[in-house]
Amino acid sequence: MASRTKRKTVRQPDSSSLPGSSSQPQSTPEVPRFVYPLNPRVYFEDEADLKTFLERFVRRKIVTPRYVDLVEFERNQDFESVLSKLRSSGLLNVVTIRETQVPFDYIKAFYASLIFKRRGSQFVVMAKFCGKEVVVTSSELNSMFGMSNSGGEITTVNNDQNPWYDFDERKCWEAMDFTPQFNSSKRPMVSGMTPPQRLLQYICSYILRGRVGNHPQMSKDDSMLIYAILKPVPINWGKFILTYMNFCRTKKRALPYPLLVTHILKHKGFEFTNAEMTIDTPFWRIRVETVTRAQNVNDDSSDDDDDVVAPTQKRPISYRGRVSLPMLYDAMQGLQTSLDNLKIQQAIHGYNLNQLLVKSGEHWVVPSLDALEPYMYHGSSSSQDTSIHQETQGIVADDAADDEEDEMDEE
Repeated sequence: MASRTKRKTVRQPDSSSLPGSSSQPQSTPEVPRFVYPLNPRVYFEDEADLKTFLERFVRRKIVTPRYVDLVEFERNQDFESVLSKLRSSGLLNVVTIRETQVPFDYIKAFYASLIFKRRGSQFVVMAKFCGKEVVVTSSELNSMFGMSNSGGEITTVNNDQNPWYDFDERKCWEAMDFTPQFNSSKRPMVSGMTPPQRLLQYICSYILRGRVGNHPQMSKDDSMLIYAILKPVPINWGKFILTYMNFCRTKKRALPYPLLVTHILKHKGFEFTNAEMTIDTPFWRIRVETVTRAQNVNDDSSDDDDDVVAPTQKRPISYRGRVSLPMLYDAMQGLQTSLDNLKIQQAIHGYNLNQLLVKSGEHWVVPSLDALEPYMYHGSSSSQDTSIHQETQGIVADDAADDEEDEMDEE
């Protein structure tokens, strides 16, 4: 009888019993967080990005959010010709974006980390902050708002093949059926515009190419935009918007499209707490009354120009005969901004001081007295007090004064 050999089964040792192994699941390395001191929910993974945000963008002004109250304008047939042009281009969906709350800290963080690229026929912006990577292409933006993905660009680059180079603004006035008056700088003024014409001017100067100040006069870029909308000229508006985002970022202008950026961030999965949001005000809303009231007052004192000029631009006080409610509102906003800037400066000093007191290996780095000197109390100087007084004093005056606008120079 044949003997039966018992087969021995060799068991592999558990990974937990191997030398150096752990029974606990291996955790992924923690992503570094460099936090904005005034809002810890806003952070960056790269310390250099936080430094850029603190030094170059925290104090940067954001263009006042504006949106068109479409329902009110649709009830008035006088505006139908303008609305139909905006519908056909898809821009109506952009200028009517309404967000009741806007996260200013996140908008500044978006612009601080923004990178602009051209990929073939596509324009792309990318931003990475708060653990998320935001990528927006011109085609995605066009698709999101029903705008055409074809068409040219509006640019003033010096090129014989560029139809916009050396654009004759009289073409715009002819398309508008508008005969402008000119100011001392020989720029056309918006005084004398009909309400539909003024609506177009509002959309261009407050939303599509939003800026701070200088609204009573038309810039050359306003003229090109209005002409392109009225003719109409086929324009890739997605490319235009992304290009203007990058232009304002690199040229240190006020940051545009606050409502659009808020809409995009929500679309990309960002969530905000009420404490992080700035609640909308009646001044964000462009109504029929907004574009008709200017016919009853002198445009130089019109309360439609309600953005505050940067307080660093000193001008003598001039109230031009009256002070409007928007001017008072923005003066209060300017005071609040000054208080916020003090908090921001304190936070930046604390951050920089903390960098001096970091631990190097097992040894504490002892900063020199020269390194600590900026953080020492020096007392108040009369010159500093005078400077602060002049800045506070000029808030309302800066609001009433017109800011000379440079024309958009594409790189």
